[in-house]
Amino acid sequence: MPFYLIRHPPPLISAGTCYGQSDIEAEPLSPQARAEILRQLPEPVRAPIYSSPLRRCSQTARALFPDGNITFDPRLQELNFGTWELTPWEQIPRQSLDAWAADLANFAPPSGESFRQLLTRCADFITSTAVEQPQIIVTHAGVIRAFEVLRRQVPLAAALSLQIPYNSVHQLP
Repeated sequence: MPFYLIRHPPPLISAGTCYGQSDIEAEPLSPQARAEILRQLPEPVRAPIYSSPLRRCSQTARALFPDGNITFDPRLQELNFGTWELTPWEQIPRQSLDAWAADLANFAPPSGESFRQLLTRCADFITSTAVEQPQIIVTHAGVIRAFEVLRRQVPLAAALSLQIPYNSVHQLP
C-alpha cells in the first residue's frame, strides 16, 4: 500500500518559533502548488484521504480535495513540543535544547512527546488503516520523517535530518 504524504504550506507564524501541535493556519495553497501536488498523486484520485486535524493541514486537504471525503486523524499531528510550543527557539533554555540534541529519539520537552512516541502514533495509524490501495495523507514534517523510519527503515538519525519542504509530496511504499 503506497502512501502519498503531503506537507502543508508555510505556517502563518513568526520564523524561529516552535509550533509543533499548536493549531495555526498556513499560507493559502497557491493554484500552482495545488496543480504540482495533484500532478504527483495517482490518477484518478480514488485513494482514501487522511489529514492531521490541525488547521495548517486541514485547510490544505480541503483546498486539494474540495469534494473529497477526508478523514481527520489526530495520530497525524506534528510532534507535541509541550511547554516549548509557541516559544521562540532562542528563548528555550540552552541546556534543554542540548539535552534534546543529545537524544533526539527519546528526549521529550516538558509536557511534550519524544520522537519515539510520534513513531508509535504513526505505526498505530499505519496498522489500523492497512488497505491495498494508495493512501493520501496531508501532514507535517515530523510525521513524514516518522513514516520514512517505519516504511523505508531509514535510520532514525538520518530521518531526523531529512529536509521536508513545504507543499512537497513524498511517496513511500
